[in-house]
Amino acid sequence: MLTGPIQAGDWDTQWQGNAQLQNRAFLHDATGEQNDRLQYSYALTPQLKASAPSGDQVLSGKLFYRKDFTDSVRTHWDIRELKFDQRLGDTVVTWGVDSVFWGKTESQNLVDIINQHDGVEGVFTDEKLGQPMVRVRHVAEAGVLEAYYLPYSRQATYAGSHGRLRTMPGIDGDRAQYREGAQQWYPGAALRWEPDVPGFDLGLSMFHGLSRDPSFSPIDHNGEPWFAPVYGAITQVGIDTQYVTEQTLYKLEAIYRQGQLDLTLAKRNYAAVTLGLEHTLGGFMQGRGDLGLILEYNRDGMGRRSINSLQDDVVLGIRYSLNDVADTYLLATVALDRIYGSRLYKAELTRRLGESFKLSGELFVPTLNDDQEFIYGYRRDAVATTSISYYW
Repeated sequence: MLTGPIQAGDWDTQWQGNAQLQNRAFLHDATGEQNDRLQYSYALTPQLKASAPSGDQVLSGKLFYRKDFTDSVRTHWDIRELKFDQRLGDTVVTWGVDSVFWGKTESQNLVDIINQHDGVEGVFTDEKLGQPMVRVRHVAEAGVLEAYYLPYSRQATYAGSHGRLRTMPGIDGDRAQYREGAQQWYPGAALRWEPDVPGFDLGLSMFHGLSRDPSFSPIDHNGEPWFAPVYGAITQVGIDTQYVTEQTLYKLEAIYRQGQLDLTLAKRNYAAVTLGLEHTLGGFMQGRGDLGLILEYNRDGMGRRSINSLQDDVVLGIRYSLNDVADTYLLATVALDRIYGSRLYKAELTRRLGESFKLSGELFVPTLNDDQEFIYGYRRDAVATTSISYYW
């Protein structure tokens, strides 16, 4: 990514960002009113970072805008980051909007609960909506402690009437419902402790607030049956850890959650776990690339009533890094569902083109045969996505 410092007074200011052109090519006709098999869009992501001469104050901003020419609901903008960091010795206080990632495993991140996912960006996407917060982060010899105050929560986003990659019936994210007095402004709080344990990368977390995983209630949507997301307050404790050997990573994420609404809108207390390993073969086939072999298992205590698609799934995958100047990278996985017998194939390939461009391709192929599975509406939404991005 290219950056250029610009002196604004005594502050060091950097402007950067990227512009993206994207095309989705669906391999099958849709089951509903979505007629287009080609879906074009563009996205803009400008960023700003301004640092005081002492480095103790940093102002950061990151905006996102996507224009989709097929699905008007996917046309949206968001403040991904707009925050002020103040360093006070070994403590950093953050005010504003930020994106936070917790987790270790590849197939899903159970403990990653601070931000809401930006669902219209893609299936099982890593893109997140910016979360307003106050965060205090303290670094000590024993480890890192973080405390969060979240004044309100963001609502999940879903494809619109003319969009693809959605459930059948669809979900109207603008008609969200809340249970037991909770509203969007229901405050949340979280703690995370990352102790310094030799040989391990360990995180312990606790969260109370609105669930980022809503259940769904039937509604009338322009004369058609649709769903509305239903949010409720939860309490969650979690652990994520990674043990590193010379060639193998051993990974674990586990949570226990109280008050989660299941697919029948009943409140449930349950546990979920993802565990696995990734073994790397360096200099694969006597080349310069590294091949990673991924094996993970996902188990959700709510089973068929879970809002999570990985209730009882084995995930197999490969990660290949060519280690060339273009940073060529391939990740491919398949999730094998032991409850419904479904398969979710995913692949991602990225490569830089010169100093300022990056080409990426993604393939998503669902094999869904049981109409009782909540994501059965994706069964004809196999899609190849190509994107080219310019970075400045």
